[in-house]
Amino acid sequence: MDTFSNAEISKKDVKDAGEQFIFKLYRNSNSKSLNEYRIFAYKEQSGEGLSSSFQLTSLLSTSAAAEQHSYRTYHTVQQWMGNILPPSDWGGRFKMAC
Repeated sequence: MDTFSNAEISKKDVKDAGEQFIFKLYRNSNSKSLNEYRIFAYKEQSGEGLSSSFQLTSLLSTSAAAEQHSYRTYHTVQQWMGNILPPSDWGGRFKMAC
């Protein structure tokens, strides 16, 4: 969590910290990426894809989705700490309130 409060961190470090956090939520340490774990979880839950009762929504995020979420989280934490960053640099699609 220290990564998100560090004002001098790189985007790669934010991405990696976010992915590691999600791995810990799912208690997974064997996979190299969320995408790899997603494939494993799909096969395990669906019986190699043969089950019609499998719910795709039960899978965790892709690496790309987790990356964007990590950037937005980092941006929000930095805002709370008074460090104003350009939203567009951190995955933001923020609209100005009129």
